[in-house]
Amino acid sequence: MSEQQDNAKGTVRRRQRKRGIETRDSILDAAEATFANEGLNASMRRIMAVAGVNVASIHYHFGTREDLLNAVLERRAESITQARLVMLDEALAKPEIQLEDLVMALYLPYFDPSRTSDPGWMNYVKVRNKLIGEQHSGVSDQVRRHFNTQHSRFVDAFRQVFPDMAEKDVLWRYHCMLSISTQSSAMPYRIIQISKGLCNPRDFDELINYVIPLVVHMWRAPYQPVSAE
Repeated sequence: MSEQQDNAKGTVRRRQRKRGIETRDSILDAAEATFANEGLNASMRRIMAVAGVNVASIHYHFGTREDLLNAVLERRAESITQARLVMLDEALAKPEIQLEDLVMALYLPYFDPSRTSDPGWMNYVKVRNKLIGEQHSGVSDQVRRHFNTQHSRFVDAFRQVFPDMAEKDVLWRYHCMLSISTQSSAMPYRIIQISKGLCNPRDFDELINYVIPLVVHMWRAPYQPVSAE
């Protein structure tokens, strides 16, 4: 086989890989939007129509509906988790852990304006929140571990700041933190309607300026000490 033929075959393979990546991304975008708008049991035919592919393409790239849902979750979850953990590691590396640093490590990557202004990111948030609400059985143990490991590290960090706080108090306060992020990202319209537009979680700077000090005060509020359990 000549060098020219080798180069031609290499070019064909690169084009095929590129088309494969583009098709995969198109399916993920379509599935993300469809799951977000129609629920986690949305029709595969609908996803196929939005992506402009046939069922063979979906099966080739992802296999089952559950595999596709997991791929949707993993695609964006990895980036936000890594950003959070980098900030968490930086906070824990300081001579004295600052409560504010832990709160910012959880919130800032999640409410990054580059994410919240992206329709695809907002679709992912809706899918993730549906998953949380429904505890969907099709989600893999790997994805569940991905989320749980991240949160376990944050809970451990808050325990270091409040070593004498009862375990239940730590977990309830962390739950409140997560509730703020979920509510602000998935259902911002509620506070917009209640406040008649005065409060808007889509305004990243305003959200962070109000939420972080409030959450810090929440953590510092009186609590049940370990010895009283």
